[in-house]
Amino acid sequence: MSFATNISLKSFLNSYLLGKDNYSLIKHQDNDYLEINFPKVGVILWIKLNYYSATGRHQLSFPVYQVSSDTIKSIDFWQVLDFILEELKLKHDLKVEKIIKFRGQLENSLHNQAVTLENITDVKGLSSLVVDFALSESSLLSGHQLHPSAKSCYGFSQSEYLKYYPEFANLFQLHYFLVSQDVIHSDSRINISLTKLIADDLAAQKIPEGKSLLPLHPWQANYLLSLESVQQMIANGELINLGALGKRFQATSSIRTLYSREFEYMFKMSLNVMITNSVRMNQARELDRAIAVTEFWQTPIASEFSQSYPFFKAIKDPGYLCLKHDGQLIEESAVLIRDNPFYGKQLNVSCIAALCQDNPFKEGNRFNGLIPKLAAKLNLEERIAAEIWFNQFIEAAIEPLLWLFSYKEIALEAHQQNLLIELDADGLPIGGYYRDSQGYYISEKKKLEFDSFLYIFSHFACGDSEFVAHHFTYYLICNSLMAVINALGYAGYIDEKVLVTIFTEFLLEKQQEWGKRTNKYLEYLINSQTLPMKDNLATRLQDLDELTAPLSQQSVYLEIKNPFCSATYDVQNNSWQEYKFSSRASNLEAQLAIR
Repeated sequence: MSFATNISLKSFLNSYLLGKDNYSLIKHQDNDYLEINFPKVGVILWIKLNYYSATGRHQLSFPVYQVSSDTIKSIDFWQVLDFILEELKLKHDLKVEKIIKFRGQLENSLHNQAVTLENITDVKGLSSLVVDFALSESSLLSGHQLHPSAKSCYGFSQSEYLKYYPEFANLFQLHYFLVSQDVIHSDSRINISLTKLIADDLAAQKIPEGKSLLPLHPWQANYLLSLESVQQMIANGELINLGALGKRFQATSSIRTLYSREFEYMFKMSLNVMITNSVRMNQARELDRAIAVTEFWQTPIASEFSQSYPFFKAIKDPGYLCLKHDGQLIEESAVLIRDNPFYGKQLNVSCIAALCQDNPFKEGNRFNGLIPKLAAKLNLEERIAAEIWFNQFIEAAIEPLLWLFSYKEIALEAHQQNLLIELDADGLPIGGYYRDSQGYYISEKKKLEFDSFLYIFSHFACGDSEFVAHHFTYYLICNSLMAVINALGYAGYIDEKVLVTIFTEFLLEKQQEWGKRTNKYLEYLINSQTLPMKDNLATRLQDLDELTAPLSQQSVYLEIKNPFCSATYDVQNNSWQEYKFSSRASNLEAQLAIR
């Protein structure tokens, strides 16, 4: 199989196996295999297992074998997928049209994955000790590693895919419209006008009175020019097409947010393009939420958080611009203005997804470079260096968000792409960033309790405490934290079970420290037998759009075994101490403190 086929099949199988009980571990000729039974179609498959994960993302070798009582034969990518899709269709009574549509998404994703790997020559972002923001954002060569069609994209041609997808790190100018202010809808918490901000960047001559500049993604501009409403604006003299101008930008890992080393803001664009689970549009409610989130970070609640965790920062979207026609917003034109904390800096920073991304061309991930170098620097065993790194990661990126939800019942959608970690020159975590103003939740109870800020929290996603905790648990714990545990374990320097136990010990300590002043969330993480996991396979089969569906129906979730619950016994009985090195008990404490 090709690299692209291997990656795609591994992601598909891992997304399928989540929460399933129709497989077992077997030995055959001194090799480990997963045996998967599909009773509806009467098929048994064997898949060679290179690495079994305690957190659910396994490393597999191909080909896959179909096994019967008297034969073992290898089968190809599409035979595997068709067996599984037929099993799911029969088991869940799925409509044939949805199976056909999903199969098309798999074909599209596989094609795009192949295009990516055929055109990438440099993967230093997956192996270097120091990786800046731009390089990190171009390192997601395979995308979401628990998504069955992680590279699916409908809307870009192949040439546009090669030009605008982040892994190719292409630089391009933005496209500008000069627009009458009576057809532009905007708001900002930036201390200068958006028109002046953008005009200064372009070194433009004075903008005519009553006019505004609208920066657009080149693809977005071409799409808008095809709309009848925009053509009418041009005919009326309300909009002038200025074309490509100014500094060069590149796509970040979300594809639609654009970054320049030379500009103090980023731009998050509306793209009428279906990327994995959603058409990537800035909706009207999201524009208002961006302003509300910016205002939230000026409240006493946020000040208390920042005083407790000064090394963790939110990347805000403090302004927006959007065309309007006949009183209606043209959401396809909406642009969010995003803070750029990396402007003028060469920080060693990566989103969790890039940090944990498998190298597509060989075994391992970025930890195979980070941990040995850290161990050599500290003159410690690699196992100990891995534990120190993980402890620092918990303090830098996980604890702040647990505090915010435990004390205030405010949850951030901190999945692997939205959660960034800053590393020092030795590769140790020293701080975190959260991006995406759309991923802010508050419980109904706290929304009413914080009534003086109701004008802000009315724009947050809201539900009862259980609903908010459910989503928060998936994004922070099952998506981000478990990805780090999996990647560190797969790198080979420390067992995942040890990392699980370290985090469980952390939870027990914080439960004791924070006590009755908080909600019962840490107790839930410790005691719940299961945790929620997004079922991306079922979400795609149901053809759900995560940005347009009602909040409670955006995705399909399943329950997975909670590894931290089963680890509690080991912590409380000290039965794992022979594996553990505690940086807190060493003379490295001051050296390794968050700074």
